[in-house]
Amino acid sequence: MTRGTQVLMTGAFSGLGRGIAECLSTEGLEVVGIGRDSGRRLSSPGVSQAIEWDLSVPRAGVSALRSWLDVSSMPFYLLLCAATIDPLGPLGTLNIDEVERSVNVNFVSQTLILNECLKPIRGSRLLVGVAFVNSGAASNPIRGWGMYCAGKAATQMLIQCVRQEQPQLPIFIRDPGVVDTPMQNRLRATGFDLPLNGFGLRDPQIAAEALVRDFLNEMGN
Repeated sequence: MTRGTQVLMTGAFSGLGRGIAECLSTEGLEVVGIGRDSGRRLSSPGVSQAIEWDLSVPRAGVSALRSWLDVSSMPFYLLLCAATIDPLGPLGTLNIDEVERSVNVNFVSQTLILNECLKPIRGSRLLVGVAFVNSGAASNPIRGWGMYCAGKAATQMLIQCVRQEQPQLPIFIRDPGVVDTPMQNRLRATGFDLPLNGFGLRDPQIAAEALVRDFLNEMGN
């Protein structure tokens, strides 16, 4: 993998994604983060550029993303890491606005990003790989996590379809395990956390380093 290659990334400003961005930067890749309050978040370790997009509003950042795609010929990877665990609770008890926000953040906006990046006419800029930070929740139903499970499962299936449609495009999907992030703090506070069965939470820095190492090995040359 060429040093200086860009990684367009959702979820780069907090939690595990923040650690991943920092590790990628250490390895010589330039991380371009997508998220809200992008100007303020440029102080995040590892992020050299930011595209303003509140993922809870699917169309909010399409123009900004298109502008970024059109201004450079540098090859880039797309890494989808953003996710929200909310709303928590069984279906039938959820707030409709929170349901809509969950679907938008976990699936719709990231689908739009993927769609834009896959469009063939983007000047000379080249998408050279797609990566997705997955979760065991994509294939294992968990009480109270319905929206998160569904969002991860939907994105996983979408990327697997891309693998069928564009077999020449490298695809990387990885579940980092149960990591000690703000999301886990939120789960513990509400009583919807997972039983760890004596294994404990993974340190986020160790999890980020392992994921980036696997990413470089599988997507590099």
